[in-house]
Amino acid sequence: MMIRTVLITTALLFAGNVAAVDVKGDAANGKKVFEASKDTTGKPVAACTGCHGIGNTQKLPDGSAMPQENPVLAGQYSDYLSKALHDYKTKKRAHLGMQGNAGRLSEKEISDVAVYLGSLKTNIHDLSEHED
Repeated sequence: MMIRTVLITTALLFAGNVAAVDVKGDAANGKKVFEASKDTTGKPVAACTGCHGIGNTQKLPDGSAMPQENPVLAGQYSDYLSKALHDYKTKKRAHLGMQGNAGRLSEKEISDVAVYLGSLKTNIHDLSEHED
């Protein structure tokens, strides 16, 4: 039984290390990109905050509450966000608005936005009030 426990524990540790990707980026630039209303060429773009809220407030720029169908990105894992943005950019993930917005981001901007959002404090992972 002890050998089995050690093998399972070892397998889980290695599986976690393989799945996680350490995303490197500039959170300050990620905040600018996330809140920008123009891309790097000066073309108007939909600011990410228009659907996903400002920082970790879950409020839209006009102060109204973020629609419940829009995912909370603040505090999300940066490796997950990076993969999601890449998948939208390459159209592996379906959502016309996100495909267009992610398609305009450079590799650096994707990393920066992912790191910025991942750095925000939020209760997204707090299940203390979850009922069984």
